[in-house]
Amino acid sequence: MKKALLFLLLFLSVALRAQTPDEIERKLQARTLSDSARVELLVDFCVANTFANQPKNLTYAQKALQISRKIKYPLGEIRALNCVGNYYYQQAIYDKAVTYYTQALRLATRLKMTDNIVIGNSNLASVYTRDKKFEKALVLLQEADKILLETGSKDNPKRAPILTNLGIAYGDVSQYQKAIECHEEVLRICESAKIPFGIILAKSNIGSCYYKQNQFEKAIPFLQAAIRIAKENEASNLLGQPLAELAVCYQKKKDYTRATALLNESIAVSEPINDQHNLLTAYQKLHELAFETGNYSKAYKTLLLYQSKKDSVYTIEKEQVITRLSEAFESEKKESKIKGLLQEKRITDLKNQTQERTIWILILVFLLLAVLAFALFRRYQNRKKNELLRASYEEATRTLMAEKRATESELTALKSQMNPHFIFNALNSIQHLFMYGDKVVANKQMENFTTLTREILSFSGKRSITLSAEIELLKRYLELEKMRFNDDFEYNIHVGTELDPDFDSLPPMILQPFVENALKHGLLHKKGKKRLEISFTETNSTLLCTIYDNGIGRKASKELTEKSVQHESFATSAIDKQLELLNTDETTYSVTYEDLYENGAAAGTRVVLKITHRE
Repeated sequence: MKKALLFLLLFLSVALRAQTPDEIERKLQARTLSDSARVELLVDFCVANTFANQPKNLTYAQKALQISRKIKYPLGEIRALNCVGNYYYQQAIYDKAVTYYTQALRLATRLKMTDNIVIGNSNLASVYTRDKKFEKALVLLQEADKILLETGSKDNPKRAPILTNLGIAYGDVSQYQKAIECHEEVLRICESAKIPFGIILAKSNIGSCYYKQNQFEKAIPFLQAAIRIAKENEASNLLGQPLAELAVCYQKKKDYTRATALLNESIAVSEPINDQHNLLTAYQKLHELAFETGNYSKAYKTLLLYQSKKDSVYTIEKEQVITRLSEAFESEKKESKIKGLLQEKRITDLKNQTQERTIWILILVFLLLAVLAFALFRRYQNRKKNELLRASYEEATRTLMAEKRATESELTALKSQMNPHFIFNALNSIQHLFMYGDKVVANKQMENFTTLTREILSFSGKRSITLSAEIELLKRYLELEKMRFNDDFEYNIHVGTELDPDFDSLPPMILQPFVENALKHGLLHKKGKKRLEISFTETNSTLLCTIYDNGIGRKASKELTEKSVQHESFATSAIDKQLELLNTDETTYSVTYEDLYENGAAAGTRVVLKITHRE
């Protein structure tokens, strides 16, 4: 969000005229003449579309800059330079942003354009803030606010962004009371002018100040209000920071589920606009949250994401360029001031001028050495801290991977036993048809069997398949088994509307053993109409897989089995072992059996497999 604040002054100039990017673009298409009016339209589009962060912003800003220089239009050149700087600032390419901001401020200072000097000070202050030179940022912002007050703009919306950035700068040096006073003044101005954009930022920043002081109960109402107003006004680009900070508030209250959801939402709204700074913060907080809750695998992954994002934003080369360009501008500004004094007091102040120049050089050298020493020290601290974290997570990762490999090895071995058993049963059905049935149908079913076999071999090495793939396997299997029955057998498979068969998944062939038992032990010995129903529904993050048959029931089946050959169903023992291996902290599997009766007589069996996903 800090990044968004820096361009509010430019944004208001367009917002107050109530023009959308689409409206401005239509005007651009109607005006092809390369004049100052076209420059203003190009700049207005970039300003109104700042937070979309599209490459078109850079293209239009560069066109405006080219036309302004060609027709010698200095105001357009200043505004275009700031727009180019805004684009690179949004992309976290700070060295290029400083280059264009400096050019714009230098030109505005030379032409004594007060409004653009204020904008230039604010833009450069934002870079100083990112470079952790908060005192320099405060000086620039106080100077900008003083200019506005001197021109009678105390209640003017143009003052809101300067106060906003001033409040942020105070917060960066832990002067939170002053920061809150600045943001409350912004809230007053924006509520009076009915500017939702400013109201969102003011409430968010007040909440942020309380958040930084660990006053989470005070922070939550402001952050929630900022998020609500932003959603009402479709200002998704302003949601990233308040969502992340609200997540931390709930983390401190041990509400980890809500904290995780808010951080994921923060990342979701920051990714489309490439908000690198907020993405960096969100990944860091996700890493800390996973570590705190003992989810070391997730903590390791989010640490890698955080480190990767950090390396892409903050590189040593960029920090050096920012420091060099910022100091160069400060040196040029001071030298210009000294030259002005020399012109006015060339004779009397010659000696004082030499001494003053020497003092400034010594100060600059001292500051440069201090900044360099501090940067090297922080870099050393971060390297040591990362080395310790990396060692801890490497050990945790090795342990997790060893456990995962052991579990997957057992599952693979189990599936290698189940698949031949499945194939043996299907071949028995086809053999029966060849011997006693229609040979044409037998050939057709043999083709069905070969297709089924390929799918079984393909899925046997996978941990999960889609619901639609599992249903297709069951249909092929049932068509093969149907050959063993007369025309009195029918089946039906139902999928609840709350499920997406092409998205929801489950382990391959997990239901086949239950269906096999229903056919073999329930329906095969039943006289009359035989019916098998399979349904898939979902309730409270639990997938319910129900297998119903109107067979002779488990008790009668057991009696028949005891009279023939003593054995335990291979399918049942295999699936019990598989469910035991599949149970994890995130997903649990359980089976219930229900014997159905009608007027005291057995009326079938219902088996329910529950697959519960924990958040």
